[in-house]
Amino acid sequence: MKAQSFILSSLLLVNCVYTSVAKTKVSLGQALEKKMIIAKSICAGGLEINYNITNLIKDSLVILVPAGWRFDSDAGKNDYQDILTTQPEVFVLGSKQTKTFDVKGFCCEYTKGGPIKGAKYTLGKLADSNLVSLARFLSIHPIDLNTQQYSVWAISDNKETANIACSNDSLAGVVRSFVSKVKGEPQP
Repeated sequence: MKAQSFILSSLLLVNCVYTSVAKTKVSLGQALEKKMIIAKSICAGGLEINYNITNLIKDSLVILVPAGWRFDSDAGKNDYQDILTTQPEVFVLGSKQTKTFDVKGFCCEYTKGGPIKGAKYTLGKLADSNLVSLARFLSIHPIDLNTQQYSVWAISDNKETANIACSNDSLAGVVRSFVSKVKGEPQP
């Protein structure tokens, strides 16, 4: 609960700080759809995307990226795993400004290879509802990266929910319970 309050407080603070500066606030999906921005995404190595954005409008922009945004590896050109974000992001750009933002996430295609530096990725989209639910859950529950990765694979690739483990057994139980519920299976 403290983590959720902290995240919400942080997002509200960022929103308040930039409200007076940025005139236009949109989701990343809206910014792409309305052609307010052009962007490209390249793997920075590991589970990080360099997301290069150019603001095409005269106003400054605050772009909200929800937990559960999925970057697909450039289809047909490589065999790398897609990357799922589990934390909300806020991108702020001035009028006509170009910036590169580092976006971190987790692999969500177990059978494919790990992303490599320089691999091209799509501009992203909201993942399916089960992965979005998991991403939102992970954004408010402070657990280690390994546990988050296995949780993602348990849903994206139907890996065994029982394999989700961490050093805090009670927290691992909470995560397994949530994943089981999302998958519609009995809790291990």
